[in-house]
Amino acid sequence: MPDSLNAGLTFLVSTLFDFSILVLLLRMILQWVGANYYDPISQLIIKLTDPIILPMRKMVPRFHQMDLSILILLILLELLKLLCLIGLQAGMLPNFFGLFIWSVGDLLNHTVNVFFYCIIIMVLMSWFPPGSYSSFVDLLHEITEPLLRPIRRFMPSLGGFDLSAIPAMIGLKLIAIVLIQPIVRFGVVMAIGSTMPL
Repeated sequence: MPDSLNAGLTFLVSTLFDFSILVLLLRMILQWVGANYYDPISQLIIKLTDPIILPMRKMVPRFHQMDLSILILLILLELLKLLCLIGLQAGMLPNFFGLFIWSVGDLLNHTVNVFFYCIIIMVLMSWFPPGSYSSFVDLLHEITEPLLRPIRRFMPSLGGFDLSAIPAMIGLKLIAIVLIQPIVRFGVVMAIGSTMPL
């Protein structure tokens, strides 16, 4: 297969899977934080994910307040994405245990990124007048507040400026570097014997 075609297929596969994972992950996060069910964005995410989640729920029971069906679907999508990418780029069958570890690490990385970029968007939107945006900001507030609220207890606003976003973003990046990257690297080495992720 020509290199350009292979690169195009790799991009397409990665983009489609990452979008699907992002939508499912957002649904799981919105459930975790107890976000407004009737928000237009929440409703859009629910409509996009119900066709795959509802059949899965018939087979997978809830565990306390956790919707295990979404978590299982996320891991399956990660596994399938990595299998496709490895097939396109290396043409080999990876070690399944390593692939599973890699998938979990990749999913954790996606989760950290969702919170990180939601905080950035919240900070940017705070520069605009309060009445100039939609309920989108309310939804961002619901997602980020569980992270920012504990920080505000120890870091009150200075001169009317809420600086809690700064340690939250630093903490998220540290988690990604110190905890998640080693998990991903270990999974990659176990799966394909390489220290460089795809």
